Formats: sequence, C-alpha cells, structure tokens
Amino acid sequence: MFGKLLSGVAFNIVNVFIQVFVGLFVVRALLSFLGESDFGLWAILIAFVAQVNLLEFGMGSIIGRHVSKKEEYEGERKIIVSNVMMLITLMAFLFFLVAISVCYIWDAYSGGMSFNTSESVFLIFSLLSISYSLNLISGTLQGYLNAKFKFFQNNVIKASCNILRLVFLLFSIKYELGVLGIALVFVSISIIELLLKLYWSLSSGLKSEFTTSSINRQQIKKIMSSGVMFLPMRLNDYFRNNSSILFVGFMINSASSAPLRISGRLMEIYVEISITLNSVLTPYFSKVSSDTSTFERQFYISILCASALSALIYINLLVVGELFLQVWLGEVPDKVWSVLKIMAVGYAIANMQGPVNSLLIAKGEYGKCAKLSVMETVTTLILMLVLVNLYGVLGAAWALLISLSLIRGVIQPVLVCRLFKYSILSFSTSIFSGAIIVCFILALCYLISMSFGLSHDLEIMLFISLQMIVMILMFLGYKFKPKKQ
Repeated sequence: MFGKLLSGVAFNIVNVFIQVFVGLFVVRALLSFLGESDFGLWAILIAFVAQVNLLEFGMGSIIGRHVSKKEEYEGERKIIVSNVMMLITLMAFLFFLVAISVCYIWDAYSGGMSFNTSESVFLIFSLLSISYSLNLISGTLQGYLNAKFKFFQNNVIKASCNILRLVFLLFSIKYELGVLGIALVFVSISIIELLLKLYWSLSSGLKSEFTTSSINRQQIKKIMSSGVMFLPMRLNDYFRNNSSILFVGFMINSASSAPLRISGRLMEIYVEISITLNSVLTPYFSKVSSDTSTFERQFYISILCASALSALIYINLLVVGELFLQVWLGEVPDKVWSVLKIMAVGYAIANMQGPVNSLLIAKGEYGKCAKLSVMETVTTLILMLVLVNLYGVLGAAWALLISLSLIRGVIQPVLVCRLFKYSILSFSTSIFSGAIIVCFILALCYLISMSFGLSHDLEIMLFISLQMIVMILMFLGYKFKPKKQ
C-alpha cells in the first residue's frame, strides 16, 4: 500500500513539472502571438472563468475519502459517488449558464471590450466557460481515480493532455488561427481529458457504483453541508495566490505588481506539488483511519516526506532561481528576486505541513480546515493593507510570509496535536528531520559541484545533476530492497 503511495507521489511530481514548464512555455507563446493588449483581455477572461473552481466544494476530496474505504462500506460508497457526480455535473452546468449570461449582459450594455482581431468576446468567453466547466467535472473524476490508487492512469492523462494542448496551440499560432483557434484548443483538450478520465473511472468501478436510484435531495444536502466547509479553503487559496497582486495593483499601480505575478508563477510549482501529495494522502489516510497506531505512524512519515520535499524545492529556488529567471525572462524586472526569496520562505513553511489537510479531511474535520483557512485569509488581508502601504511591493511579500508562518507554522501544529492527542515533539521532529536530511544531502552536492572550479552556470548544472543521481539511487534502493518474509 505505502509503495503505491510513494509511486503515486513520484508520478504526480513528474507530471507537475511537465505541467508547469509547458505552462510557462504556453504563456510566452501566447504573449508573443496575441500581443500585450489581446493577451491582457485573454488573461481577464481566464481569471473570471477560473472562479468555477470555487464551486468544487471539495468534491474530489469527499469522493476520495469515501471511495477508498473498505468493502463493508459499499452501500455508503454508492450513495456518495452517485450524489457527488450528479451534484458536480449540475454545478458545472449552472456555472456555464450564469457565466455566459453575465458576459452577454456586460458585452451588450457596457460598450464592451474587443480583441484586435475582431473575434467576439462573448464567443471566446463561452468557449472558455465550456472548457473550465468540463475541467470541474474532470477534477472530481480525478479524485475518484486517486481513491482507486490509479495514479499512473491519472498522470498519463494529465501529461498527455498538457503536451497535446501545447502542440495544438503551436499549430494554431503557426497557421494564425487567432483567438478563436486558441479557445477551441482549450475546449477540445478539456473534452479529451474528460472522456479519458471517464473511461478509466468506469473501468475502475464507477459503472457499478453510480446508480440514479441512490440520488436524492437529502443526500445532496448532506454532501453540500460538508462541501461548504471547503469553500473557505478555496477562497484562502485564491487570496494566498492573488491578494498581493490585487493590493499592490490597487494601492500602487498595475506595473508594480509584475514582480508578484512572476514570483507567483514560480510558486505554482510549490503549490502543485503540495496538492499532488495531498491528493494521494487523503484516500490513503481514509483507508487506514480505523487503525489508530498505523494512522499516526504513517502521518508522521508523510510529514517527514512533505518536509523533505518542501526543503528540496526551497533550497533549489535559492540556488537555481536567479539563473532560471534570467533564462526564462531574459531581462528580469526589478525586485523579482527579492520578492521571490521572501515569498518562498512562507510557502516552504506551509507546504512542510501539507499532509495536515489530508489528515483533517480523512478524519472528517472539515470545520477545522475551514477555521484555519479563515484565520489565514483574514490575517493575510489585514497584513496586506498595512504592509503594502508601508513598504510597497516587498511589504506584500512580507505579509504572505508572516501570515503563513503564524497560521501554518505555529497555530496549525498546536491545533492538530491537541485535537488528535499527538505529541508536539514527535510532530516537530518529523518536520525538522525531513528538512535536515535534505539540507545535508544538498549541501554535500553543492560542495562537490563547487570543488571543480567550473563556471557558475556549469556549477549549477552539476549541482542539479548530482541531485538527480541521488534521487535515482534512492528510488532504486527502495525499489529493489529485499522484501520481508
């Protein structure tokens, strides 16, 4: 079981890097093709339709928690699966109707905005709404597949669709198909991804677990009462990733928010890896939640792994980040590197405890997740208002760091340990052990890379290569270690 968990995390991390770097390439390609004006309008439409994710209400986590339970819960599992799938489909459809209605009214009566290529904003927005509505359903199917421990299939689908999206976009750009062609690419890939996940879900048991007879209003209300607890978490994620840009853009000017946009783009690597780790931990914790000793032991192991992973990314950001910015952007805007170094500390602290959300969800403690999210959101907004006014762009970065350090670094461990009667010493030891082990290994790799008297760029490449060698050796050591009889 735990071997599947580690394989799932490894598959997810590889896919995250594919997704992130393909995404960075797509952004540059779109900006170059559309131009600053049309790209800005495209980004506004994307930002609006992306709010559909707030309606997810943790359906993927809910379905993951119940599907991964033991066979004696078969009746309950069918009820949850049937009602969640019906509910998420309904939410996606309602969002599409509301979104295009709002866009039509805005486009018709406000004088509207238009693309330089004369494509209809309403048409492009409608296509994007279809794409993101289908992605909402795909996300829940992904939760179902994770609960069935189908990590390989999930990641093959995601990686294939990301690469296919890039190929189609480059094709559209080469033949100058315009904004409409790009929007059609997004819709086409969303349809392909949904169909593939639906096929694998049906093959994995959804065909027998989804029954229309199990759908009823009472169960939907019950699921919604649990799902609503996820809304503060979704809102918190939104403000964590966007509040600095909004505050700086409003209180200073939009140009000053550029360093925060760029730094936030790189922080997506942190966020996505944390999400992938949690997505495989939630069903695993749910499966062993009845065995208290096993649950606690595996939770500490997962904290150690999350801490090691977070420290690995953070140290690489410090060592490689400046060079990466130069390669990616060419001319790096002022304050980007300073902002990135500050924000990365906060994200490192938060992601070291990523498995805590999976623990609380697996135990049904949605209210505690919501409470922590509300505390972080309120703290972040208050600090933003004060520190941006005092210190500008760097103040926004410091606001995120202080908020994450206080809520996730101090309050969260105390709350979890009191709630489940865990030892705060054991909890802290797991966190620091993972980070210390990684720091030691990376320090050794760095010293070796520095000992040959190479140029700075070659030292960085050797540093990265040594890490890859260590990871491969560790993987092979785990894969081929003697099995206990």
